[in-house]
Amino acid sequence: MCPGSSPLSICQVQSNNLTPSNNGALMGAIDHFSKLGVQFTTQFNSRVYKALHPTHGEVIFKFAASIHQKLALKNEAEFLHGNTSRNWPKFLDYTNYRALNVLMLSYLPGESLASIIQEGSLPKIGTGQIEDLIQCVHKTGFIHGDIKPSNIILRPDKTLGLIDFGCCCRLGTPYKEHNAKGITPSFSGLPPSPSCIASKKDDWVSTAILLSVLNGSHPCNGESLYSALRKQSDITLSRLPAKYQVVIQQRLEKLEHHMRNISDGI
Repeated sequence: MCPGSSPLSICQVQSNNLTPSNNGALMGAIDHFSKLGVQFTTQFNSRVYKALHPTHGEVIFKFAASIHQKLALKNEAEFLHGNTSRNWPKFLDYTNYRALNVLMLSYLPGESLASIIQEGSLPKIGTGQIEDLIQCVHKTGFIHGDIKPSNIILRPDKTLGLIDFGCCCRLGTPYKEHNAKGITPSFSGLPPSPSCIASKKDDWVSTAILLSVLNGSHPCNGESLYSALRKQSDITLSRLPAKYQVVIQQRLEKLEHHMRNISDGI
């Protein structure tokens, strides 16, 4: 537990609502925390659960088992612990249970843009709303690193929230020194083996792809910019505002330069 934090309390797991994986460590951790007094209510994926905490109310529990997962969870915990905002979840606790690392966050109510799109509708979100959200992260001296529909929440009051900071990175940090494996290729403008340093432009490239998706289609038909460029696939920018077309064009030029360096053995 973090110094000064209160003990976790987690009531009984409602097995009719949850389908934990057969991972014994995870099931053991859920059982352990359940006996302390909180009620797990919803499973978002194999490692992320919503629960009702007697002190904090609705919370999110994130579990990490592999080295990569633990690095990403630690990265997220450190960012959220040091940077508070109504635009993203509040850090509550970071601990471990046997082989697992565990992060507890406040729950950010709402629905992800990915879920809204999957339901068959395109959310009417102003570009300025998304830009304000990204700029709020950049003011901390970090980039988010994984801007995509599933990481943006449309809250009940129609404002936006941002989740999943496992790929966040301090500006100017070389990617080779960073845990960048979790970055989503289809929303990234980075080459497969990033040799660059973290820049605000990396988030803006992802934002451009996001805006294109919100306007009806992915610019590379779901491929990464690098993959589309390498295969000489069509890249459609017509659904983007002019300034974001420029953002993508500039990143494509950098990727072309990166590909030339590889072919030249540099």
